[in-house]
Amino acid sequence: MNPDVQGNSEGANAHSRIDSALFSDVASKVVASITQDQRTHLTSASRAPHAEEIAELNRRLRWLAFPGFFGPRDLHADDLERHVRQLLEDLGDRLWRQVEIACEYVAAGEDDNATERTMPRDAGEVVSGFMSRLADIRRMLAQDVQAAFDGDPAARHLDEVILCQPGLRAVMVHRFAHELHRLGVPLLPRMMAEGAHSVTGVDIHPGASIGEAFFIDHGTGVVIGET
Repeated sequence: MNPDVQGNSEGANAHSRIDSALFSDVASKVVASITQDQRTHLTSASRAPHAEEIAELNRRLRWLAFPGFFGPRDLHADDLERHVRQLLEDLGDRLWRQVEIACEYVAAGEDDNATERTMPRDAGEVVSGFMSRLADIRRMLAQDVQAAFDGDPAARHLDEVILCQPGLRAVMVHRFAHELHRLGVPLLPRMMAEGAHSVTGVDIHPGASIGEAFFIDHGTGVVIGET
């Protein structure tokens, strides 16, 4: 028997053994617990940046940081500019939407813990400012790769650092998130940083200022705060 079919059949049988009135009763109680406590849910009128979209931003920024290592693998020199252009257009659209959502969310007062900050006036200005820094961020990441290789005697070559070093991945996300933090974007940079933290075990606040040629070895448990 097809395992998917078998699984669905078993799920249906389990459902049939439970009184449907129980589902209705529990659903009513769970909904009541949601609506009575505004701290644990959002409505469509107070949406925050989408965690899955932030994960896609981080993923595509990784493609941009190290093309050919991540993302499309069959890149040729004559295709590189077209690839980068398409990637930037996709990044720009995704970032624009999430910046707008983050700013609207905080402006509406949904972020109760928000401190006074200078909010960006326009998502387009943020995207333009961010895009103008990408070449410089890539230059810094190249220095981070070299620092990791120079500082880790177990590393056999630079490619190994890019493909295998979780510390580099955390620093990569930080370089991009820090730029958005510097541009005044609320919430979004912290979500980007937490995405990297959950994967690498390295927790870097996007407000932290980190110099060039930076290397984190055995990064699990490392915390770098804003101050």
